[in-house]
Amino acid sequence: MATRPDIALWILVGVAAIWLADNAAPILIPVVAAAVLATILNPLARLLERRLRLPNSLASAIPLMATLGLVFMALWLLLPATDKWQERIPSLISQAEFKLLRITSLIEDVTEATQKVTEAASTGIGADKSGNGKPETVVVQQEPGFLSGVLSEAPAAMAQTLIILVLAFFFLHERQAIVRLIVGVFVHSPARFRVARFCRTARRNIAHYFLTICAINLGLGLLTGLLFHLIGMPEPASWGGAMALANFVPFIGPAVIFGLSFVVALVTYPTFELALMAPTVILGVNLVEANLIMPTLVGRRFYTSPVLVLLAVLFGAWLWGAIGAIVAVPLTVIAVSGLRSRALRVARS
Repeated sequence: MATRPDIALWILVGVAAIWLADNAAPILIPVVAAAVLATILNPLARLLERRLRLPNSLASAIPLMATLGLVFMALWLLLPATDKWQERIPSLISQAEFKLLRITSLIEDVTEATQKVTEAASTGIGADKSGNGKPETVVVQQEPGFLSGVLSEAPAAMAQTLIILVLAFFFLHERQAIVRLIVGVFVHSPARFRVARFCRTARRNIAHYFLTICAINLGLGLLTGLLFHLIGMPEPASWGGAMALANFVPFIGPAVIFGLSFVVALVTYPTFELALMAPTVILGVNLVEANLIMPTLVGRRFYTSPVLVLLAVLFGAWLWGAIGAIVAVPLTVIAVSGLRSRALRVARS
């Protein structure tokens, strides 16, 4: 049983780790992302090396090139549609607000009060200092589209992606040496054995878990696109791809797709009741995925409490942004599966 000094020491270690992760983010983000990516692709690299007798360098490079090709293909398919949707967002929001105003009187009252305040403010701002009431000239600058924003940030993103790919390649190429280096840090044989077993279990668990999640998300995207096509939603393929990608960030990603689909459905369908079909589809497929498909395919070995996953995603997003939210889930699975395996060994002994 841990004593109070031990608990205080672990709390200090945790605070120091969070501080270090926050301040060393430019270095730690690509390293952690590359380590997770290399761990996910490790079984495929081993398969190419052992079954096809490929050299270690080639067996490490092929999975990375295949992953990069899939990412570029997804961006090539989704970015043009995303840019077109972003250009329509202001009109979509205006039309959705107009339909919602006819449903709830509360929103009408709030909107009316807001309009009065806006008119009063614009009157005060529009009059010049001489009080002649001439409106000032207002220059409106058009916001760049999503695709333009992505292209403007492309050099930095490509540089970070290149760093992650290079690090992941060396992690894959030197995976055995890295494990021996980690194990060699510990002096005593029992500690070395436990660390080696944890590394082996972590690599197997995270690869199996993430590949299963990829298959589930692909099926989820296909199902969402098909159902959206059947109910008449515009751009069903884009919705399916967005749903498949968003589900890699549990809770937050599907919630964003849920809200966006409701706004678009309000404009697309003539009545409020029909507009509920799109968010109902998103909610339904997520309930089926979370309560039936995920427990069946993933199993209890990788089961993690939804509350713990949500907290991990929120913490990762707060600490490192989108990359932190993505890597938070596999890191949580590694930690939970390792703790569960240790608890089972202690119980058996």
